[in-house]
Amino acid sequence: MNGREIITSRQNKLVTLVSKLGDRKHRDSERLFVLDGIKLYAEACLCGIEMPYVLVNCEKAETVAAKLKSLGVEDAFSRIENSILTTDAVFSKISQEKSPEGIISIARYIDKLHKIITINKRDDFLVSTDALATPTESVMMLESVRDPGNLGTVIRSAYAFGIDRLVLSLDCADIYNPRTVRAAMGALFRMRIDRCESLAPVINSYRQNGRRVLGSALDKNAMILRKGELSGADIIVIGNEGHGISDSVRSACNGCIYIPMTENAESLNAAMASTVFAWEIGGNKLI
Repeated sequence: MNGREIITSRQNKLVTLVSKLGDRKHRDSERLFVLDGIKLYAEACLCGIEMPYVLVNCEKAETVAAKLKSLGVEDAFSRIENSILTTDAVFSKISQEKSPEGIISIARYIDKLHKIITINKRDDFLVSTDALATPTESVMMLESVRDPGNLGTVIRSAYAFGIDRLVLSLDCADIYNPRTVRAAMGALFRMRIDRCESLAPVINSYRQNGRRVLGSALDKNAMILRKGELSGADIIVIGNEGHGISDSVRSACNGCIYIPMTENAESLNAAMASTVFAWEIGGNKLI
């Protein structure tokens, strides 16, 4: 590392860029997001995520490279040799971690996996041609899940339990929010995520293609989730943490379903409910 230039100013343009990317409007404008930490960087490398800038704390560079190599990044030392070094003080400014690990990367939006669904306004049963899953793909949908940590956990659990695709309403938390990225870990780099202005037309389209769509809600006519009752073809919609699914989504679904719990227990949050449903829908593929 000797002889390399080290960023010492907090006003450096890259340092400023990392700070700005904490704001969604800047992320969307630049189509860039931040990965903070060794594990996230390693996962991004293994998944082939494009990272135009990598910043490393000069005091931790060799340790970071060694840990990356232990995580399967074969060219770890070469990558760190070609990264941008910062002082400890500058790195502490841009890291959002309580105990920074010494590496922050700026990644490009993952357009090959994360898409926006466009709805044909003349016929709300139609969506863009690649928006609907194939008959063998397992799907979950999220409406207005606003907490980034919850969303990241949903992404991580869905990927772990074999869900192929998530469909999110646009008012869900940002998938590139630092808290979402941290909670999702490497699953964000592997999970197909579609986003759309309204879920109801997409639900209608799925139903037209023979899929059963069930909203997660306490309703007098709701099904009780029982072991083995859901199949990989069923689609579950998880609603907002406080208000559940909207009336328009509820009306578009085939019906509702809820998870039985011990009497007087607090209801599960969106992330935990999604995890249970993800196992019921996708788990059979793993056994």
